[in-house]
Amino acid sequence: MSAVFNTSNFRLFQNDDALPEERMTVKASNWDLLRGEAQAKMCEQLARQEKEKANEQELCYYRRRLEELVAQRTEQLEKQCSILKAANANLAKELFELRQASSAFRVSPQFQTENASM
Repeated sequence: MSAVFNTSNFRLFQNDDALPEERMTVKASNWDLLRGEAQAKMCEQLARQEKEKANEQELCYYRRRLEELVAQRTEQLEKQCSILKAANANLAKELFELRQASSAFRVSPQFQTENASM
């Protein structure tokens, strides 16, 4: 049997996964009536629960921190993406202008005269 401390009461469980209807409650004033193994098991359960609570709090902290880091990184990547899209648009515009200039040069009389002499 293991125990869980609840304010002024101790809850005793048949096992750690006990359903609420399987619980027995022992008043804190009856602690002296529990001896040896029962007290030891209750203390073990209390210590386990305190550790689980501390672990859960730590896990919550790391979850929040991870969410913050993900949000920061997402913001950074979105900024970089918009910068790259703008650069890509500028390069596409320059390429278009160069192709137009190249086409215009090829049809120019000066280009045709120079190529005809070769």
